[in-house]
Amino acid sequence: MSMLIKGKKTSWLPQIASVVFDPALRERHIGDVQGLTFQDAAKERPEAYKAFMTHKRSGGGESLDQLSERCVSCLYNNIIT
Repeated sequence: MSMLIKGKKTSWLPQIASVVFDPALRERHIGDVQGLTFQDAAKERPEAYKAFMTHKRSGGGESLDQLSERCVSCLYNNIIT
């Protein structure tokens, strides 16, 4: 399928589907490294940076597993069922 045709088909989706704004689908809160560049986080908050880079909970934020659980649960409860 042509990318142009696929793009045209995709452009119709907002017209046929309702948009759901749910706080459970927000971005990951990464705690103490939130708002820092990778370089600054590594220098200023090394423990939180290491936790973030290994997908663990970093300084008050949420782990990658927590993010996944939150998003999948929301999708399952609001879309699949």
